[in-house]
Amino acid sequence: MVPLLQLGQLPRELTPAPAALRRGGLRGRAASGAESAQVDFEGELAVIIGKTGRRITEHDAVEHILGYSVSNDVTTRDYQNKSHQWLQGKVWDNTTPLGPYIVAPAEADISKAGVSTTVNGEVVQKSDLSHLIYSIPTLIATISEFTTLEPGDVILTGTPPGVGCRRNPLLFLKDGDTITVTVEGVGSITNTVRAERG
Repeated sequence: MVPLLQLGQLPRELTPAPAALRRGGLRGRAASGAESAQVDFEGELAVIIGKTGRRITEHDAVEHILGYSVSNDVTTRDYQNKSHQWLQGKVWDNTTPLGPYIVAPAEADISKAGVSTTVNGEVVQKSDLSHLIYSIPTLIATISEFTTLEPGDVILTGTPPGVGCRRNPLLFLKDGDTITVTVEGVGSITNTVRAERG
């Protein structure tokens, strides 16, 4: 098995804008912007916060989790790499499909749950959550040190190797491609890429 990709000494918090989530929505489509030629996939487990908290300890972190879901953290790599700040590659409208279900922590053992992504039926990412570099309690504790977590907040936990920008040859999404992300015990989300016009 190969580890899930999480960079840096501390968890790197990448913030999808509310519009990226709201317009992507549950079972939302994945969009390909006319300005980007490098739209990439990132299959991930999403953690949904259910209880407000600040400076949450790792010990208490699970008490703040409403449940888990599945997400495709679609990223425009060319915009992500325009500067040292990754945000502009992560906040395009319709680029954070999430869902279709929220599974309560008691209903899913995610400790070794498999995570996989397919593009047009071909498996392009495959690992399991035992390889997370930073545990979910660590992510919650770290993020809540500097911001209050509120019910409905979403934390994306990291993606397995195999993203398009790291493949040889490169594999970027195009209009009509179908992506499915699956997390064992949590569910699957399938989206079709639709190019935005103008």
